[in-house]
Amino acid sequence: PPPPPPPPPPRFFCKQKPAYEIMPSLVGSEMCIRDRLLQEGFDQKNYVPVKNPLSNERSHLRRKLLPGALLTARQNLRFDDQVQIFEAGGVFIPQENQVLPDEPMELCFLMTGKREINSWHQAEQGDMDFFDLKGVIENLFFSLHIQEVEWKKARELPYHPGRSSEILVNGVSIGFIGELHPDVRRLYELPDRPVVCAELQLSELLNASSSYCLLYTSDAADEGLGVDL
Repeated sequence: PPPPPPPPPPRFFCKQKPAYEIMPSLVGSEMCIRDRLLQEGFDQKNYVPVKNPLSNERSHLRRKLLPGALLTARQNLRFDDQVQIFEAGGVFIPQENQVLPDEPMELCFLMTGKREINSWHQAEQGDMDFFDLKGVIENLFFSLHIQEVEWKKARELPYHPGRSSEILVNGVSIGFIGELHPDVRRLYELPDRPVVCAELQLSELLNASSSYCLLYTSDAADEGLGVDL
C-alpha cells in the first residue's frame, strides 16, 4: 500500500492557533525604512537594491520579516482589537564577493490586543503579552519534538530590554522573542498596548527537530518534508 501522507509542516501548525498568515512582499516598505533608521551606521550596501523600484520606499529587498508584520498589524488594528499573524518566508542578505545574496528562511510571529474577544457573558480580558506568545512557541517546539530549549535574557532591538529573550536550542541561537520596545511601537504608530513578536531562523529550527526527515520514493525524484507528530 502507498505510504501515508506526511503530517503538516510548521505553517499548518501556525494556522491552527488560530493565526492569520501574512501575504509575503519581498520588497521593503516605508516601515522597513523606518526600522533601518533605528540602527546606527546604516549602510545601503547591507541591502539588495531593486533595479526598477515602484517607489523610493520600496527600493530594496527585505532583510527581516518583522517590519512587514508591524505594518500589517497597524493596518488591521484600524478595524479589529486583536491581531495574531505570522509569516514564513525568505529574506535577502548580500555577501561580499558573491553575486547573489544569501536567502535564509525565517518564521515571524506577532500578537497584540485582547486575549479574548469581549462578549456579554465574559468579563473583560487583559491584553496578550510575552507569555501568551511564549506558549505558542513552546507548543510549536513540542510538535517538532524539540526539547533542549533555553530562554536567555536578551537586550536586542527592537525589543524591550526587560521583556525579551534569546531562544537557544541545543546551545544554538535560533531567534528572539519579546515585547516591542515602546519607542519602536510609537514609531510604527501602533496603539499603546503590548505588541509581542518572535523571529526564528526556520532552517535552524528544522535542523533542531528530530521529527523532520526528507522523504524519497523510488518512482519520483521530488523531495518532500514531513513531520512526525
